[in-house]
Amino acid sequence: MDFDLKKYVRFYLVLAFVLASIAGAKPSTSPKAKQNPKSSKTKKSSKNDINPSLKVTLTQEELILNSNIKRGSPHTIFIGAGAGYGIEMKIPKNSSTSSLDTKQINQSKQEWLHLGFRAGYEYMPLAFKRFLGLRVYLDYFLGVRPIGLETLTSSTFLANLNAQGKIYAFKRVEIGWAGGVGIGYGTHDKQISTDDESNDDTNPDDGKGIFLGSVGIFGIIDKHHRVEISSKIPINSFGDRFYTYKPYSVLFVYDYLF
Repeated sequence: MDFDLKKYVRFYLVLAFVLASIAGAKPSTSPKAKQNPKSSKTKKSSKNDINPSLKVTLTQEELILNSNIKRGSPHTIFIGAGAGYGIEMKIPKNSSTSSLDTKQINQSKQEWLHLGFRAGYEYMPLAFKRFLGLRVYLDYFLGVRPIGLETLTSSTFLANLNAQGKIYAFKRVEIGWAGGVGIGYGTHDKQISTDDESNDDTNPDDGKGIFLGSVGIFGIIDKHHRVEISSKIPINSFGDRFYTYKPYSVLFVYDYLF
């Protein structure tokens, strides 16, 4: 068999051309790969893509506490004014209400209209999540009792110590309670008369010491405006040799909280 150099060279040239063609061809891609060219890249997580197991749901008490903490200091100064209605019973010493008949009870009652002012300090500690605190304040009430053409006035000064707490709080409104005791001094002043023949020089009484209990509910709006309704109940009176005084009253008071 004769060796044919031309065929040999031609064979290798064709083979080289075929290999070169295969090596220069681009790799084929699937249709899915063309449609999603960025599928291999890692998707960035958005701020809203949070694992539900990591979300925290606050309770109502925690929401109230959070709003209270925003108020700042637990110390508060307040001033206020109010008005109300009261009944004072003037009972002879060594007697009790149960020992008096209906006529004597009616004669012992004195009805008063009250106008008053107060100022004080309250403390709602964080240790109790501001749901329980103390209030210390002074108040003065002027009583007015019309009697025909004459008017009897009274003055009452009290120093008070109250416990107070919150019942419910939601957004701009807080509801709470207050209760405590007060001790002070009261006098019945001389009569003011429009009758020229009346005795304008009627001497005031000697005054009396009073020990009262109080209980009430209040609402606070926008953290600064408090509206309260409270009642004062007699515990004891002292300083009068002949009578025991039992003043009952219902008061409506507005306070501004600083």
